[in-house]
Amino acid sequence: MRSGFLKLICIVICYGAICSADTISQVSDTTVPVAEMATDSSYEGKGPAVDSSNAVLSPQDPPRSTLQISTEPSGAAVIVNDSVRGLSPLTMSDLDTGTHQLIIKKKGYYLKKAEFRVDSADTYNLQFILQQPGGLTVLSEPPGAVLTIAGKKVGITPYVDSVVRPGEYSVLAELENFEQTISSVEVRSAVSDTLKIELKPTAAYRDKQNAAQMKQLKKQKRMTLFFVTGIFALFSIILGLVENAEK
Repeated sequence: MRSGFLKLICIVICYGAICSADTISQVSDTTVPVAEMATDSSYEGKGPAVDSSNAVLSPQDPPRSTLQISTEPSGAAVIVNDSVRGLSPLTMSDLDTGTHQLIIKKKGYYLKKAEFRVDSADTYNLQFILQQPGGLTVLSEPPGAVLTIAGKKVGITPYVDSVVRPGEYSVLAELENFEQTISSVEVRSAVSDTLKIELKPTAAYRDKQNAAQMKQLKKQKRMTLFFVTGIFALFSIILGLVENAEK
């Protein structure tokens, strides 16, 4: 009787173990796969889902160009599109295609402005020679001529200007009774240049001068004749007095 009861208990225990194993197997079959967890944006700690099969690549940045700027002398401020980029020599590697405004400036030198266009991603080199003011002195013979430089009246000769932008200038000199004279002069950076102008009298003034000279010459001849005649008369009087004294 007792042995039969023990057999019954063993049978019950074995049946319970078999049922438990089957339940555990069913629970494990319903677990969320790892791959599915990885693509679940609500999964804590995993961040946004990334589905490689439907990934969309973001567009790349447009190609940029490189600009190398050098100046003589160096140390000039470089301004591109109203933005100060640094001092020359300077290399910039972030230029987009299109038109750009460039300003180069340095104390004591004339400012440089330029516009350049970038058509493709490439390296561009720009070189600038900065210029300082030059000096100009204008002399004329005879003096007193009215000067017009580059279309603007500036004064009379002798004329001196110590601050002139380098370049080639047309100089017009005018003086009454003299022909207009147009000269060309090149003013160089940091150099003082002198222009000498020889004015030629007009034909009418030459005729007037010749007439005046002839008149003066005739007057001088008359004066000479009068002087000679006076001397001769005086000599005759003296000679007569001497002859009378001898008698």
